[in-house]
Amino acid sequence: MLRYQGKICPMIRKIVEKAKKDAVGWTPIWHGDSEYSQFSITDGTDTYAVNLIARSCACRKWDLSGIPCAHAITVIFYNQANPDDYVAHWYRLVYNVYFFVFFLFYEMNIMIMLAEFSVSIQLVGNKSSWIHMII
Repeated sequence: MLRYQGKICPMIRKIVEKAKKDAVGWTPIWHGDSEYSQFSITDGTDTYAVNLIARSCACRKWDLSGIPCAHAITVIFYNQANPDDYVAHWYRLVYNVYFFVFFLFYEMNIMIMLAEFSVSIQLVGNKSSWIHMII
């Protein structure tokens, strides 16, 4: 994972690439807002509402997963933006590496504290041995 050069995790990258292929054939219709964020998108039979600022689509895939659906990617391409910028932050590589390092140091600090204070944890057998323990 540390050698990977993308902005988002590799498995999420595959999902986005599939959605890019599925985006072919959809036509975005801008609703006239100043931020270019409100669109409806149609393929001739089905129509969905997409809001780029709210990061939502009427199909609910983007809302539930945090990964832009094919409808959202069509609108993102229409605005000449990068779909990776619209993927939820918890799928970003920097976010995942940060938490990996955070928990690694957290565990190391616990181990240092245990060694430093000579804390030993003794296992207790069954309930009958509890009364014989001296605290």
